[in-house]
Amino acid sequence: MMKYLLLIIVLLMGCTSVLGGVSRPIMREPPTPETLDEYYASIDYSCQTDADCEIKDVHNCCGYYPECVNADARTDADLVGELCQNEGMASICGFPSIDACRCSEGRCEGY
Repeated sequence: MMKYLLLIIVLLMGCTSVLGGVSRPIMREPPTPETLDEYYASIDYSCQTDADCEIKDVHNCCGYYPECVNADARTDADLVGELCQNEGMASICGFPSIDACRCSEGRCEGY
């Protein structure tokens, strides 16, 4: 019985990491988006100040596509190319001219 209890404890401990004596959940990579809609929905546009925002290439099926997103937002041009090919999609070419970003009502936007 004790052997099983120890096994359960060890397995449960594997679900958290201990840093400085405080148990915290292990941060896992979010799943890779499987569709273009999932990819675009996964991009973080949130902000609290203008400094939280940055111009990044979020890409589209035509190629380069800059947008103001959260500075820590993950974008993946290669994934977009693959998803466009898988979905048989194409985009209207062209992109906005963005000089800077600002935080407006909690969302990064370009101007």
